Amino acid sequence: MLHLATDADAVRAAVGSAVDTNMPWQEPDEEDHLLAVSGMVEALRPIAQALCDAPVGSTLVRGLDTQQQRHTRVWVEGSEIPATDPPEIRGLDGRAERWYAAVVGQEDRARRELPQDPTFPST
Repeated sequence: MLHLATDADAVRAAVGSAVDTNMPWQEPDEEDHLLAVSGMVEALRPIAQALCDAPVGSTLVRGLDTQQQRHTRVWVEGSEIPATDPPEIRGLDGRAERWYAAVVGQEDRARRELPQDPTFPST
């Protein structure tokens, strides 16, 4: 039986840290290499599932608060990139579910078709 933190703030902070430090465009680091070890992802999957199923996990899933969204735009000195207004966030009904299903499908296909080497150039 897995025992998870019951402090929602601690769980959100841990998940936030993982999201904030995720940099998939960079070369694989030590943790990426660890995830490539045979069986590592499958060994971690029950922990991720337990987090999602735990009462504290439900605090991570909630409706999109559009007032808390931020729009970031790259600006390079001397560039002529026009200023833009934040994109309007609307009509998300079903989009998140379709996006999630597509991502899961891509991951399944990659697991079957791509080499397990994390340094494999997949772009």
